[in-house]
Amino acid sequence: NIDGRGTAQALFERCLRVLVERQCPIIIDEAEFTLSSNAAVLEKVRDFSDRAEVTVILIGMEQIQRSIARHKQISSRIAQVVEFGPCSAADVALACKQLCDYQLSPGMTAEVLRLSGGRMREVLNILANIERIAATNGLSGQLDVPQFAGVALTHDWQSRTAKTVRKAG
Repeated sequence: NIDGRGTAQALFERCLRVLVERQCPIIIDEAEFTLSSNAAVLEKVRDFSDRAEVTVILIGMEQIQRSIARHKQISSRIAQVVEFGPCSAADVALACKQLCDYQLSPGMTAEVLRLSGGRMREVLNILANIERIAATNGLSGQLDVPQFAGVALTHDWQSRTAKTVRKAG
């Protein structure tokens, strides 16, 4: 609810007041986009962080660390780098339990992991497809592999092929 009118400096000051008041971290997804024009956007974020004394969390792809390293005034301020790999079976099982409107069997949860390759975005897409298919077909109770055998739950965009649930057994 910050008024977006006025000069860049006036907008900066209004945003800064909110950050100082709330002391909330600044989270930037797809932070690669802050690095164009000699990292001008990230420099402004650094100004917010310095003046409001808040943490900044940058989320990016693998190459972001190399890209930020070219900007010493920014890279020297990074306290920690956390690399995320594919989700484990336990991660996917937890996501299925907490995020899916239906109970999934261990076999179906294993299929979600296989089809997603452990990528959480894919897990979420697959769960949405499972929910849609289950609702459309009036499925209830614990959902299992035989109910979805041969059904495409996601798509491999590189090979342009559907990823389908294995046949039971």
